[in-house]
Amino acid sequence: MYQGEPGYRPELDRDKDGVACEIK
Repeated sequence: MYQGEPGYRPELDRDKDGVACEIK
């Protein structure tokens, strides 16, 4: 999910690129 979308949280964006839920 992308920054600004429902459910996006900064803590989900581990590499700080504005895209959350990176492949772990």
